[in-house]
Amino acid sequence: MSAVFSCVYCLNRKIEAVRRLPDTRPAANDSSTNRPRRLSIKLSSGEEIKTSGFIVSALNSPTAWVLPQVHR
Repeated sequence: MSAVFSCVYCLNRKIEAVRRLPDTRPAANDSSTNRPRRLSIKLSSGEEIKTSGFIVSALNSPTAWVLPQVHR
């Protein structure tokens, strides 16, 4: 894994599960510009990362995500 341009790149690792974390948005008067990391992603290597978004190829996606798209 590497962190470049505020993104986490997990190359050659398959995604096993994605879980949405509870919303922890700051109050409206909070001036913080940090985006909350609202997803927890479990990788095939056993690692778990927290992020606000991800991009994954079909090869590294769970089969259940890909099959419905193949038969469209």
